[in-house]
Amino acid sequence: MNFLRNVRRAAKAAGVAVAVALGLALTVAVPAQADPPAGTYPPIVGVCADRVMPVLDALGQGNFACYGSKGSPVITPRPANCQITRPNGSSAAIDALRREIDAKTRCLDFAGVTRGPLDLSTQDLSWIQFAADGMTAAVRSDSPLSGQSFTLTMLRQIYTCELGQVAGTPVNPLLPQSGSATRSGWLSMLGISEAQIGACVGTSAPENNGTVLTAAGHIVPFSISSYLAQKNGVEADTRGRAVLMPVDGVAPVIGSGMFNPAFPYRYPVYVVVETTRLVNTDIKSAFVGASSQLCGNPALTVHFGFGTLSNCGTVAAVGER
Repeated sequence: MNFLRNVRRAAKAAGVAVAVALGLALTVAVPAQADPPAGTYPPIVGVCADRVMPVLDALGQGNFACYGSKGSPVITPRPANCQITRPNGSSAAIDALRREIDAKTRCLDFAGVTRGPLDLSTQDLSWIQFAADGMTAAVRSDSPLSGQSFTLTMLRQIYTCELGQVAGTPVNPLLPQSGSATRSGWLSMLGISEAQIGACVGTSAPENNGTVLTAAGHIVPFSISSYLAQKNGVEADTRGRAVLMPVDGVAPVIGSGMFNPAFPYRYPVYVVVETTRLVNTDIKSAFVGASSQLCGNPALTVHFGFGTLSNCGTVAAVGER
């Protein structure tokens, strides 16, 4: 997929676009992370992981919009015969879309997710990439750890409790609760399983929240896009004194606060649609190609903390779920 090359190329182009378009693009009202207003039905509607819901709602500007994990147990995305159990997370969002496709209800048009396909047994669904996110370690800005550069091996040893101190500072690693996307993504990045988490690890920290860093040795995983979105005022600011750390010598953020396309531990985020609907006029205009609504405002994508992609709007993968 040549992901690194695509991100770097897009970053060069987006740097100019952001500088020129930022004032104009961000005068558009940025919707809060919430369901579409009761009694309103966007033309194109989906269910989304919380990490991508705000940016998709902002890019959609009412033409496409998400239901996220927070709210009533049941959602009503269409006015008639469309009551769906609210999904929580990427896998649940994809499964909800699959069920509606199989039932031929047309209650859902897409899923906004942070993972690629896990089941390649069919080509029923298409993953359209639109931005880059990543994950890194966060520590307190006044901690001795803030002057260190972690390697992936060091972080793995910290979370298996094989490494108890860094540069003379005892470390106290933290993880979000079981089932959270940040926790599963962090463990995947480190290459360890739930069973390999060491006994020294605190396991009930809120996601992407720096206020849990109350001691010099605390370390917690943090989504880069969430940190930047909080900095930019489009998410509630719970960074506290957290700073994002380089990994393997590469900083996660560059310049005045942009996602670093060279950061090694990054991944694309996607809109998932039924493959046969890629040629549908409305779906194509919304999601497919560089001129789509999904890809047409890189300044807004950057403002929400994500990296831009030169191949935004292309199908990165197909699969069953």
